[in-house]
Amino acid sequence: MILDFHPIGNMFFKQLAKRLAQRGLLSELRIAFQHSSNSKINRILPGSLAATLSRRALPEETLPFAKYHPWRELGRVAAIKMRLQSLVQHETGAFCVDKITTKMDAKVARALRKNTSIKGVYAYEDGAAYSFQAAKDTGKRCFYDLPIGYWRAAREIMLDEAEREPEWASTIQGNDDSEPKTDRKDLELALADDI
Repeated sequence: MILDFHPIGNMFFKQLAKRLAQRGLLSELRIAFQHSSNSKINRILPGSLAATLSRRALPEETLPFAKYHPWRELGRVAAIKMRLQSLVQHETGAFCVDKITTKMDAKVARALRKNTSIKGVYAYEDGAAYSFQAAKDTGKRCFYDLPIGYWRAAREIMLDEAEREPEWASTIQGNDDSEPKTDRKDLELALADDI
C-alpha cells in the first residue's frame, strides 16, 4: 500500500493516484484540497477563481483515499489573486510553495510513523525529506519523482548562461534556492529507493 502526496496535485500525481487506486495499491492520497468543476459554489465565485480551483479536481477513484491540508494553499491562492507578493515570496513568504510543501511533508512523516499498513511513500522533489526519513525509520519504501535533472548540474548550466547573457540573468530560475533547500534536495536523493 502506497501513500501518494503532493501539495498542489499536478496531472502526473493525479494519474498515478488513479492507477494505484484502480490496482488496489493506494493507501492514502494527501493534497491541499480538491475542487470539482461541478461544485455548487462555482455559481458564486468569479469565473477565473472557479476555473483555477477546478483544476484541482481529483479522479473519482481516488476520493475515498484523499486527506486534505487546505489552509496554506488556500492562503497562497488568495495571496496570488490579491497580488500580495510578499506572502508568496520564494522560500520566505508565509504562503510560499516551499512552506506549503515542507509542512505537508512533515504531516505525512507523522502519518507514516503511525500507520503500519503503509508500505511505501511516493513523493516529489522539495517535499520528500521528512517523509522519506520517516519511511526509512519504519521500513517503508521511498519512491521519488524527480522529473528534472540534478539541481547541481542545472545550476552550473544556468550560472554559465547568466554569465554569457547577463541581461537575461534575472529570468533564470533555480539559481536562488537557499543552501538549506538544496541540502534537502540532496537528502531526498540519498533517501530514495527508486527515482
